[in-house]
Parts: sequence; structure tokens; C-alpha cells
Amino acid sequence: MFVFVCAGCGAGLTTPLSQVALPVHAHQTYGNGLRLPVLMESGTFAVEPRPWGPPWRTWEEIDPDEAAARGIYAPVHALSDGPAREMGLQPDPELLYLSAMFHDTGLLLPFSDTQQRFELDGADHAREFLRDRGFSRSATEAVWTAIALHTTPGLPDRMGPETAATHYGVLTDAVGWGLDRLAGDQVDEITAAHPRGEFKKEFLRAFVDALKDRPDTTYGTVNADVLEHFVPGFRRTSMVERVMDAPWPR
Repeated sequence: MFVFVCAGCGAGLTTPLSQVALPVHAHQTYGNGLRLPVLMESGTFAVEPRPWGPPWRTWEEIDPDEAAARGIYAPVHALSDGPAREMGLQPDPELLYLSAMFHDTGLLLPFSDTQQRFELDGADHAREFLRDRGFSRSATEAVWTAIALHTTPGLPDRMGPETAATHYGVLTDAVGWGLDRLAGDQVDEITAAHPRGEFKKEFLRAFVDALKDRPDTTYGTVNADVLEHFVPGFRRTSMVERVMDAPWPR
């Protein structure tokens, strides 16, 4: 539970509150750009997990692939480059650790031996791991969601702090998102303890090995990019093809 207090005098400003995920419709609008009301239960609060605040970059300074990774496909005036810890994110350290540990286990046997998205493999096995060790249902579902959505652009940053932080961490680790805003000595300390080696080659090879025998599970995901690049003859099925080939007469 959380109680908001005055930063100046320390006086309590609220009754005890529970933190919940920001409602998925919080950024939706209707009519002439009017924002939908954020309907939340009494006694709860949510933190906006998306980057906000300086430094800012204009649309012309942003690589389209980076924007797409953050779920933004149409030009905007500017994007915030504020790192996660400056965004008010307060993930549970243990749950964030578990999410990070399990997030790519779906790429490895025996976890990858199913015909479903590899993210779900990792999420399902993490859920089983937490249940067997007596974690609460809410904690278990927080980890499951963080892993299941960690490669899905545009959704994790609208959800709970563990989901958002896992997603941002994956972006930093895989494509270097926000790397220039991290303290250099911290990066050096981390990479000294956990050398990256031939990360780029080995990371992509792990994707190919795990997904080449279940290519249909990559439909609509960034995972199809890997197979399209490395697997001869692979061609992703588009949404247009699925609509045009549907059994409806028109």
C-alpha cells in the first residue's frame, strides 16, 4: 500500500492506496480529440509508464525502427528519451528479476518444444515456477504478462511496472535503446560482470534455431524478421493475404 505525502512537510495527503496498471484506454480519445476518462476504482492509483520529460527528440531525429519498437507509427511532434527510472516506474525487484531470467527461455529446449509463440513458452514456465514456490496469484500474473508481452510493441508501456521495465530492458539489451542515457561506469560494471561476447550473432542464432521448425508462430511478430533474414525460402504471410483468402465471397 502507498500513502502520498506532502514533499515539504510530510503530511499525509491520501488514505492507503494500491498501485494498479494504467488502464489500457488511458490514452484513447474520441470526438475532437477529447480524452476518454480514466475510470479507476476508489483506493487505487496508476503511474504513467511511458517515457516522459527531457531529453526530447523531434520526429526527424528518430529512426523509424525505434519508433515502431515503441508502438509509434505516425509522426508526432517529439518523443521523450527519459529513462525508466525517471518515469516513475517502481517494479518489484524480485518480480522484475524473475521476468528477466525467464523472458527468453522459450527459445531453448525443452521450453521451445511447443507450437506457440516462444514468449508464451517462457511465460508459462515462469508461471509454473512461481506457483510451485508459493508466489501470490497477482505476482505470478505480473511476471507472466511481462514475459508474454516483452516483444510486443506499443502494449507493455501501458501496463504494470514489471511489464514496462522488462520491455525497456529488452530494448536496451537487444537494440541499444536508451544506451546513451545510461551512466557509462554502470554499463562498464555490468558488461564486465556479464560480458556480451558475440551477443549479436549468438542472439539471432538462438532465434533461428528455436523458430525455424515452428515458423507459423511468428505471424504478426518481430520474430518473423529473423526467419525472413536467415532462413532461405521463408516468406511471412501478410494480413492482406489472410483477408483476401478468407472463405467469404466478398
